[in-house]
Amino acid sequence: MKLVTASIFRLMEYIGELPLLLAIRRGLAMVLPLIIAGSLALLLLNIPIPGFQSFLDDTLGAQWRTLCTLIEQGSFGIASLAVLISIVSAYARDKGSLINGIGVNPVVTTAVCLSAYFVAAAPLDGNILQGFFSLGSGGFPIALCIAITSAPLFLFLMRFSPLNNFLSSAGDDSDVNGALAAIPAGIATIFIFGLVRLFLNQAGFTDLHNQAQFLFGAPFQGAGNTLSTGLGYIALSQSLWFFGLHGPNLLFLAENQILSPASLANIQAVSQGVEPSFILTKPFLDAFVHIGGSGSTLALILAILLRSKVISNRRLALIAILPALFNVNEVILFGLPLVLNPIYAIPFLLAPVVQTAVAYWATFLHLVPMTVNDIHWTTPLGFGGYAATGAISGAVLQVICMAVGIVVYLPFVELGNILNARRFKRSMNVLMAVAGTADQKPSKRCLDLPGQEGMLAKALAADLTRALDCDDQIYLVYQPQIDADKGKVVGAEALLRWKHPIHGLIPPHVAVALAEDADIIGRLGLRILLDACTQHAVLLQKGVRDCVLAVNMSAAQFEDVKLVEKIVDVLEKTGLEPTMLKVEVTESIALTPDASSVAILRDLRAIGIRVAIDDFGMGHTSLRYLREFPVDTVKIDRCFTQESAAGVNDHIIASIVQLCEAMGIQIIVEGVETVAQLERFRAQRCSLFQGYLFSQPLSGEGYVDFICQRQVVIPKN
Repeated sequence: MKLVTASIFRLMEYIGELPLLLAIRRGLAMVLPLIIAGSLALLLLNIPIPGFQSFLDDTLGAQWRTLCTLIEQGSFGIASLAVLISIVSAYARDKGSLINGIGVNPVVTTAVCLSAYFVAAAPLDGNILQGFFSLGSGGFPIALCIAITSAPLFLFLMRFSPLNNFLSSAGDDSDVNGALAAIPAGIATIFIFGLVRLFLNQAGFTDLHNQAQFLFGAPFQGAGNTLSTGLGYIALSQSLWFFGLHGPNLLFLAENQILSPASLANIQAVSQGVEPSFILTKPFLDAFVHIGGSGSTLALILAILLRSKVISNRRLALIAILPALFNVNEVILFGLPLVLNPIYAIPFLLAPVVQTAVAYWATFLHLVPMTVNDIHWTTPLGFGGYAATGAISGAVLQVICMAVGIVVYLPFVELGNILNARRFKRSMNVLMAVAGTADQKPSKRCLDLPGQEGMLAKALAADLTRALDCDDQIYLVYQPQIDADKGKVVGAEALLRWKHPIHGLIPPHVAVALAEDADIIGRLGLRILLDACTQHAVLLQKGVRDCVLAVNMSAAQFEDVKLVEKIVDVLEKTGLEPTMLKVEVTESIALTPDASSVAILRDLRAIGIRVAIDDFGMGHTSLRYLREFPVDTVKIDRCFTQESAAGVNDHIIASIVQLCEAMGIQIIVEGVETVAQLERFRAQRCSLFQGYLFSQPLSGEGYVDFICQRQVVIPKN
């Protein structure tokens, strides 16, 4: 069973992370402002409260209807076109930024795919029909199909075009080069979609929407008003919705031949004092199955609010719940999205099917009257069941059907939590590797990642920006530094911690890399320095003045020409003496000493602030840089600490110790966790250590208490 479950998880993860599905999810998310605006306008125009609409007429005049109509037309009316553009651009950013050494601007890919869309789908007479670009017509599935076929085709042709290098040239504008190189692939893509259009016309597929209605309605020709008909109708409708096709529209023939006549017959029977005889009617489905819209999406929204741990999904559910109460479900349908979402494929089909069966049998057993009234499609939960049946039991059944839908959706919401946690862990591992690789800061090394990793990096960068304005997420811990010869504490290193409200502790080097990418490293660095100095100043009140506080600084911070001025300002605010502060820089700065960085470090040393090279040896540094770089302390990287004794690294350490002693440079050994490691480095004439053997990183108060003890028992074999 565990093996089957693991296989299902892997399959779901694989499907969910296919580049095209990622592009669809991101593309649909990018048009959310349109969807939400259109949903609210549609709701106001169709809200089933006559008194409310009359109130708006009296208060705002009839122009409010015109305004809402314009908003609906300007959002839902062009949403298919917007979806195509956003999906193509999302796919192009992930897959086509650099092809055969040529940068391809996503705008070029989008322009080619737009042309392919009009070539393949626009009316031959050139007159764009009303609703051609809207969600409610056949425009959306056509736009979706062309988006997910034209973009991969264009980039594939770009990759194998023999004319790429001929049309581009070195040294020119990269966007112009990309556009020139895209000419053959662009022409070929548009030409291919033109041929597809001609083939469809020749085959008689001139009106895909009407022909699809006939095709999907055919199975219901002559079908009776039975449970099997209802289940088949709902299952097919939901399956079409899953692929972005408007199920009820494409099943119009079934509705026109089965559901609507049954509704009319029931209404006429009641008017004539005769018992109604049809269970399966349009009001029946609207009241007991389409709760919150097709797919019983109100049940999904409530399930998300009850159990989802994905904060973006919970926020979307809160936004979507008001429209969904009135059966406007586009926000959750295209925002989550449900379209082509492998996690919710089963419940999106299963929940309405189960609800249909439950409501049918409740009606068949006369627990609830048959539907005898047409109800407006926006009639909300509870009211709809009562209005359709004329009985309180109808409202109760509607609530029961809602509960059934929630029960069906809940396990898949939990599955979404599990898959999201696995996806986060995998993406975080990639971010950790990327953030820790480069010796020097490349441009946007995390934010420019494709796929899920890039999405996570962008989300975390935004969260980090907000966290800088909070007091409960970013904090510091302090790891004491010990003089083993004297058995006392001589200082401490301030270590960054970021406790994300959802994901927990984020690795410090990832937080720093994100801050660099998002250009907020200056704010983060200043926050760390101020918090650290404020805490260290507590020692002054206790009479401790000879302990040195070490604070790490990113290479990017040295691009700030006012860095020295800002550091001095912090020292003055906190009352620390310059000699109590040590600035730690990475070895990469020492490897390629920039003139401005060296000048800043010299200015810091001139006012008494000490300078340390952190992680020394990790970058295979040349020892000669120690002669040229303004440094007081070298911190030997923990990779040397973890190596076994008598290895080649011992010879490197001996060379470092010898040179540092000759130059009067202090050495601190990082990552000391065992007595054997301690004795090994003491044998190399090292006396200053930092690591778990002496103390784990401490809170601010614990750090002050630890230092005030001063004397430390040095472990021995």
